Amino acid sequence: MKVFMLAAVVQTLASADRESNLKRVAGQVEEAARLGARLAVLPEYFAFLRLRGQDPVPAEPLRGPTYEYLASLARDHDLWLVGGSFYQQGPEGKAYNTSLLIDNKGGLVDCYQKIHLASANRHQGVQNAFDESRDLHYGRRLWVRPTVAGALGVIICYDLRFPEITRALRMQGAEIIAAPCAFFIAGGRTHWDAIIRSRAIENQCYMLAAGQWGEYAPGRRAFGCSMIVDPAGRVLAQAGDGPAVLCADIDIGRLEQNRKVMDYFSQARLLPGSYPVKG
Repeated sequence: MKVFMLAAVVQTLASADRESNLKRVAGQVEEAARLGARLAVLPEYFAFLRLRGQDPVPAEPLRGPTYEYLASLARDHDLWLVGGSFYQQGPEGKAYNTSLLIDNKGGLVDCYQKIHLASANRHQGVQNAFDESRDLHYGRRLWVRPTVAGALGVIICYDLRFPEITRALRMQGAEIIAAPCAFFIAGGRTHWDAIIRSRAIENQCYMLAAGQWGEYAPGRRAFGCSMIVDPAGRVLAQAGDGPAVLCADIDIGRLEQNRKVMDYFSQARLLPGSYPVKG
């Protein structure tokens, strides 16, 4: 019989000072463990958040310094970590935006490379154009892995805007979807709450959304408002302004009951192989 497990999301503000970032996050993970969490999710780029106009941070191998740091945290505090994300070395001078799933013994369970790369005003020739694909490769693989809290899949930030990616994770058996993020404040104000709750409701999964918060460069502000949402769309915990550690129960029994009462997934008529669509 599955029982509930306490999970945490960490909200922080990274900078170009990697050592300070890591020290801060270590304290927050320690707090999560002290509160009883067995799984914790860190934000996107938790160890280093690049400023506009700054040269790209040197990318790391998969099992480089960021992995070693996260593995040590996981072992020291006996919890599983979704390790936010970092710049992983890729071909042709570009990197991947990569998140690591690490077990409580420090083992690398799997890695997710961000599939959807954000762009704004890319074709308009404007000064504030933003295009992640200039520096990053697109990821190509989704997965769901068993964890101490349940079957878990990972997406990163901009992926949230594409419902088919979380649907694909549900098709692979996801019960929990972790989303390390660094949402811009403009998009966060209008879309964040609606997107997180929608992804939870339509897939009947727990959503663990860990965000950066605050101004990390002049005119550049991350939205924060990290959230834990249950499969019915109820907000179990939500951060305000500033650093935060949120905890909530992941109750797989409640999730199974929610799906038993009305399983949207089994009734979906347009999923691949579920219903023949005739022209």
